[in-house]
Amino acid sequence: MAGSALACLAIVLLVGGTALAVKGASPARVVATSAASVHLRSASGPLLTTTPTTEARPVSVPTDAVVSRMVSGVLPSLVALEAVSRGHTVESTAVVVEDGGLAVTSASVVSGASSLWSIGAGGTRNRVSVVGIDPTSGIALVHVAGDRPVASFNTDDDLDPGTTALAVSLHPAGRRSAGPTVSIDAGTVLATVDTQDGLRIPLSATLVNVPLAGGNTGCALLDPSGRVAGILDAVTGVGSHEESLFLPANLVVGVAHQLAATGTVEHGWLGLYALGASATAPPPSAGGGAPPDASSSAPPGAASAGAGGVTVGSVVPGSPAAAAGISAGDTVTRIDGEPVRTIADLRTQIYPDPPGTEVELTVVRSGRTYTVPVVMTSPPGGAS
Repeated sequence: MAGSALACLAIVLLVGGTALAVKGASPARVVATSAASVHLRSASGPLLTTTPTTEARPVSVPTDAVVSRMVSGVLPSLVALEAVSRGHTVESTAVVVEDGGLAVTSASVVSGASSLWSIGAGGTRNRVSVVGIDPTSGIALVHVAGDRPVASFNTDDDLDPGTTALAVSLHPAGRRSAGPTVSIDAGTVLATVDTQDGLRIPLSATLVNVPLAGGNTGCALLDPSGRVAGILDAVTGVGSHEESLFLPANLVVGVAHQLAATGTVEHGWLGLYALGASATAPPPSAGGGAPPDASSSAPPGAASAGAGGVTVGSVVPGSPAAAAGISAGDTVTRIDGEPVRTIADLRTQIYPDPPGTEVELTVVRSGRTYTVPVVMTSPPGGAS
């Protein structure tokens, strides 16, 4: 609460085989080195200063045992990256998503980079190669050296508002002989929202009241069980009201698997448009590929979606949706059991699914609920 004393947060981590005890306040940024020393960092200096939370944006302070349990499992799967682009050095974090050193990170960091390195223990530097980039989702897949375990991803459940989550990232140390530092930020999930940067099609993202700097790009969002629930996409707001958007794990993993297999992302096609969209004029596409169905000419969620799902405005004749019996006026409430609240939810659920994938739509028509299997195809002639 603003103006009140903040609760103390004690964190114990195992980094580089050394037990580290850290104390701070909430919402806390904890930075632990891979050596046996610990320091706390803020934007203004080496001492930890915290931004008071407001009554409307409370942060539930996890205990030291909870934080230790949440973080310890993912640390071996995180990679500190250093990219050089146009003479500038940019930090990022990558999360191992497949065996063989394949890790996901933000496309904004690796796109156009003239060199890309991973930073290991003792400052060890290894070249990193780019496997593939999906500019529409903003996700990139890279190959890093070393035998690293695959992180555990939460691809099944959305994080409910009020859930305590941790943003964990690695940062190359200032000295070449030092390993990366570990940064931990605690926050509370606020909502599932649509990404809105004006350049890409809107997708669903998890909004968390944790302020993160540019150096946290690609960092992992951990759910209470320590699984990766998303990776950082963007930071919104100003000053003490900064909040962070994380792309959900099911999107991240799905895109990564396609990039690993082919180096590109191919989208399946349902052949339906949400209420208010044009069935003859395909919506704009980012990154040169056809985006998934149900893009609306209206702002995402406006007049075409509500708490009960997304209402179908039209169905393309001969499309998979038409073959499954879906018609205008139907409301799609779930895809493969996952709730659909907005157009962005619908896009995000099917975005990483290639042609030939069968999805199960839960549809409401005239007050009755039906479950409809639909096998997606490739979009005809570049249509969406």
